Amino acid sequence: MNNEIANNVVAGSNLVSFLSGFSRQEKSDVLKVLRFADYFASATWRRQDAWLSWMIYYRAQLQKYGCKPGAQVFMDPIVVSEPAELDLIVYKIKGLSGVDRLVEGVSQSFRSMRINEYARGFFQYGRGGGTLSTFQSVPCERNSAGQMQILMIGVHANAYGSSDIFGLTENTKRDMVVRLTGGVYTFDSKAFAPHRDYLRSRLAGDARLTIQNLRF
Repeated sequence: MNNEIANNVVAGSNLVSFLSGFSRQEKSDVLKVLRFADYFASATWRRQDAWLSWMIYYRAQLQKYGCKPGAQVFMDPIVVSEPAELDLIVYKIKGLSGVDRLVEGVSQSFRSMRINEYARGFFQYGRGGGTLSTFQSVPCERNSAGQMQILMIGVHANAYGSSDIFGLTENTKRDMVVRLTGGVYTFDSKAFAPHRDYLRSRLAGDARLTIQNLRF
């Protein structure tokens, strides 16, 4: 890992944004938990095929290693028929207020992970079906009590295309189903500290989970 950890990084399938001032150690600790959750869930489930089961394992590891769960995110799957509809996706956070900056961080993740570009390509040329994108958006900030607050949103976008031929005309119907799940967590550095060396050893040498700094 580089000595510097940027405020925006990709680690495995996690796009992480640190919205407030955090020390390198705090960033490193959160990234270890997220990377290990990715590693652990992927050892049992293939994310593209069993996303909900994958997310259950992933979230269980967050809680095991210092992330105290708070409000959950609820959103029914939505069917998108054109790319512009992705910008209208909304979800409700039950039981917690004051997370507007974290929600904006999720919107930034959608743009950074280019899900809109995947959608535009699919709605122009796509045939058949399959998973377009799965990732976790994880903006982090320090709340008014000085705690590190995390909004983890898992995103799964699946595409479906079908064609019917009527005479000389081929009509193609394309839809994309987007699902979100997640919640707000408070990260407890003291609860995590006894696990730091263990997670470091488990993650050593896994190139897929290497931290990549982003600049935007």
